[in-house]
Amino acid sequence: MPGGPPIGVGAPPGTTPGNVTDVQPNSGQRVSNVDIANAARDAGFRDDRPPTDPAGRKHSELAWAVAIALAESGGDRTAVGHTNGAPCGEYVLGLWQKCSATINKALFSPDANAKAAWSLYEANGRKFEGMWTTFPDPARAQLIQAEVAVKGTHRDRPGVTRPGSWPVFGDILDAIGFLVGWITDGQTWVRLGEIVGGGVLVLVGIILLYLTTKGGQK
Repeated sequence: MPGGPPIGVGAPPGTTPGNVTDVQPNSGQRVSNVDIANAARDAGFRDDRPPTDPAGRKHSELAWAVAIALAESGGDRTAVGHTNGAPCGEYVLGLWQKCSATINKALFSPDANAKAAWSLYEANGRKFEGMWTTFPDPARAQLIQAEVAVKGTHRDRPGVTRPGSWPVFGDILDAIGFLVGWITDGQTWVRLGEIVGGGVLVLVGIILLYLTTKGGQK
């Protein structure tokens, strides 16, 4: 986030976006994670390529965009923070904490805030570093729920590989890079180990239960 930490208050998830003209700053209007992902996808963030940041190559730019919004504002579209005199303006607003000289309520719209975030990201060479201080950490801690949100987004909107056509060579390389990054990610193998280990424990429990029950019948 440009400038300083957000001061938005939290609220229960699931609040859907609405009109912004009568919205009060920091009123805790929580946007669902899927709605955040949809807004980011519509703005231009893609789920089939990572950002150009070396620290972000193991996840898509769309997943990172959602994670950053959660880290910046907690998903509160009305979150307002102060920059402590940054050149870009006094305030940071909305989901991605867009810097502004005034409290521009238009930026409380998830779509408008996502478009502003996309403009910053694209102008920065499709890099998050330098634009948001929450990248890569603490946004990294939000990636699991961000990935879940991305899977729930509408696939007929911008940001996904063009349907009915072969991807271009660059997209293939991006996909291979993403796959290699996923395979080499230590967390992937930790989660896989937890799943396999849990399955083994369940199987052992069933066998022991069977043997115990069978022994009791003799």
